[in-house]
Amino acid sequence: MNAAPVTIPAQRPAPSASSAPRFRVYCLSAGRPERVGAIMEAFGWDVTFVTPPEQTGEYLGSGAYRVLGAPDTSTYPLAAARNYALADAFTTGCVCVQTDDDLDGLYAVPDGRRKPAPATFADYTAAWTHAHETTGALLVGCMPTGAKTGRHEVQNEYIPSRLFAMWPNTAGWGGRSLRFDESLPVFEDWDLTAAHMARSRVARCGWLMPRYVPGPHPGGRQDRFRGPALEREIRERLVRRWPAHLSAAAGGDGLKLVAPPSPKDPVT
Repeated sequence: MNAAPVTIPAQRPAPSASSAPRFRVYCLSAGRPERVGAIMEAFGWDVTFVTPPEQTGEYLGSGAYRVLGAPDTSTYPLAAARNYALADAFTTGCVCVQTDDDLDGLYAVPDGRRKPAPATFADYTAAWTHAHETTGALLVGCMPTGAKTGRHEVQNEYIPSRLFAMWPNTAGWGGRSLRFDESLPVFEDWDLTAAHMARSRVARCGWLMPRYVPGPHPGGRQDRFRGPALEREIRERLVRRWPAHLSAAAGGDGLKLVAPPSPKDPVT
């Protein structure tokens, strides 16, 4: 995608080259090597595909720049694959960016416009970096599909796992950064959001609006684990685990974040 750069609002200056963090992009994928070209084009960046070990050859054959075969170390392989990507990025001190393989393009709402326009990955990293430096958040994301856009980095909102950036940080956390809970078959991103809120902050960039190919997309890592009864069980478990940060809600995933006692006004 040859997108014209989106102008980042004036109050969010892009970092200088000397201070900019290194971002490493990982695409979590299984059984969909045909998505390699679209993902590489959307990012215009070196992308590492994290796949089941037996599928690495298919992805390399489809033009993937780099492929990691994530071993199935748990019953639920998606969370394990996400942790495999985090470990790979953090070992080299990089910020870990993770995307699903149904991404259809990077879009943002520039100043002075109401509708999303094509954006570049550099626009996204500049926005994420500013949010991290301004709010101190270690987990930074985008708006969920269909959500109302905004002009600010909003703290302590749900960070969808479809596309996010996570900074490594081990200070006071037992010597390691937070990870996805590999015992969760679904809602692992809600759990990670709450875990960060309990220790730090999260931030969501209200003007970043990635688009996705309409689903469903059979063949993914987690498809066989979804179902109303299981999802209800996991929701109840997470509300018990994070009573200060999560509660049940009607609609959507059936979860919502509890407003923290500290202010969560948009950062300007």
